[in-house]
Parts: sequence; C-alpha cells; structure tokens
Amino acid sequence: MPQYGSGSVSWESSYNSCVQTCMASYPPPPATISLPPSDAPPSIDYGSSVSSGSPDATVTSPSGTVHNIVVAPSQGVLRFVPFSVPAVPGDTIRFTWGAGPHTVTQSSALTPCNATANGFHSGSQNATFVFDQVVNSTDPIWFYCGIPTHCQKGMWGVVNPPTIGAGEPTSVDSMMPTWASSNPDIATTLAYTQNVTSGMPVAASWGASIDVASIDPMYHAGVAKSVLLTRATIAANPDMVDKDGVFRPTGDVKIPTDLSSFLASADGYGAAAGASSSSSGSATGTSTSTSASGTSTSGSNGAASVASSSFGVAAAAVFAAFMML
Repeated sequence: MPQYGSGSVSWESSYNSCVQTCMASYPPPPATISLPPSDAPPSIDYGSSVSSGSPDATVTSPSGTVHNIVVAPSQGVLRFVPFSVPAVPGDTIRFTWGAGPHTVTQSSALTPCNATANGFHSGSQNATFVFDQVVNSTDPIWFYCGIPTHCQKGMWGVVNPPTIGAGEPTSVDSMMPTWASSNPDIATTLAYTQNVTSGMPVAASWGASIDVASIDPMYHAGVAKSVLLTRATIAANPDMVDKDGVFRPTGDVKIPTDLSSFLASADGYGAAAGASSSSSGSATGTSTSTSASGTSTSGSNGAASVASSSFGVAAAAVFAAFMML
C-alpha cells in the first residue's frame, strides 16, 4: 500500500487523510496583530467594571494587570485569542479588534450566545478598535460576538474559566480525543497543534484543565477549536509567556491560521464546485438530479463533492507552502 510522507498515513485508501496531513504540516503563514501598549487609553471609557453577577459594581481605577484579547485576528476568523484569561479584581481586560464588524457582549455559561441583562456591550466595531473592561470578581465572566451566526461558529470566550483536574472526564484534556474523533476539522487542527507545540509544555497543555461540564455540548466544538488556536499562538510567541506560565500577548503578536476556519472555507468551495458540476451534468442530459439545497438526491454518491472539497484544501495548502519558501 503506497504511503504518504513518512508512511504514517495510508493516503491511497483515504485521500482526505492525505490532505489533512498536508495541512497539518504546511499550514498558511500566520498573521501579525499589533496590540496597543498597556498604558494606551481605550477607544471609549465606559467607566464601569464587570463581574459575573454584578456588572455595574465599580472599581475606582484599574490597579492590576492588563490582559490583551484579540477580537477576530483576521477577516473571516471567528475567534477570540486567547480564548480565556485569568484575572483578579482590579485587572483590565483589553479587547483589540483585528477585523470586523464584531462585538464583545457579556453572556453566561448556560447560554454563551445570549446577552446578559445589564452586561457590558461594545457595539459593532471594526479593526483597531479598543474596548477595556475592569474586572471586580474572580468568578467566570463570559463574552461573545453578537453579530448573527458568529457566536454559533465559535466566537466566544471567558475570563476566569471554570477549571478541574486535567485528567477529569469533563476537562478539555479528557474531551479533546472525543471531539477530534467526531470532527475531522478538529482532528486536523489537533494534529497541527501537537506538531507546533512539541517540546513546549506550556503551549501544549494550555486550557487542558478548563471544565466544560457547565457548557452545553453544542458549544464544545467551539471550545476545542479556540483552545487549539490559542495553543498554536502561544507556540508562535513563546517570549510572551510570563514566569508563572501565563500567556500574556502584547506588542506584535503572530497568530497562526485558524485551520478549522480555513478547512470550512475549503469545504464551502468544494460544495460550490460539486453543485456546479451537478448542474453541468443535468444540462448535458446526465441522469442526475438535485434538491433545492443543492444536495444530490439520485444518481450520485457524493464523491464529486468530497473530491472537490479535498482538491480545494490541497490546492490552498500547496499554494501556502509555496509562499512560505
């Protein structure tokens, strides 16, 4: 049986495995985001601090650490990076937009994609906007992007996430293999992340102890993808890990491509190509019919769509690898 690369994947029996292996080894180049210095004023001073239960309680002035979070590193990447930060009362959470339009809106663990009454809300903003919030509690503080569909695709995060032993059943570390086995994009991203974090224990284990027990399983894929993107980002910026092992991005931050978003775009390309091929076949009299959604209903086993999707990913991967030379 012919083997791909080192021989670890039987690519002849699984072309998608070949493509995923290629993507894990040769991802597109990272983007660079310039974060403002910690003493830079926010774009708008909202004059309030936040907690999980009392957003209007105030801290007279910021007195602690500034924690930077990037809102959408680039266009189409629906993530907060890092996905979560630890904070104590008096610390400032500084959100900096890498692209837009997006919002930062307070929510809760029970419904991460629904606004909390009287919670903070940035309004819809675009690249370079800065939004500061001062923390007054060590309780979890959830936030998301309120632009329709963005949160459902994984654009949400948390300050002071609930934690548990990394080996416990509901920890990210324990859940990751299950998530990867049921989602090819997570599996590909996990393989890439394990590769780039090899020999870097802080990056490789970041987020392992986050407890997802209180998070609706429908949001678990978003947790997995956001944690993996943060791990890859730490690996790309090892000098931004402080003496306590906490990732504190600042200045020019290299943010690797979110492979899950990249693969989803390629899947969309494949679906479009498959629909185009199906339409062409119908025009020439081929006995293939499609439903209103473009899904084949007879005379097709879906292979054309899969091949088109894989070709799109492979072409993009090869182009990205060429550009990195």
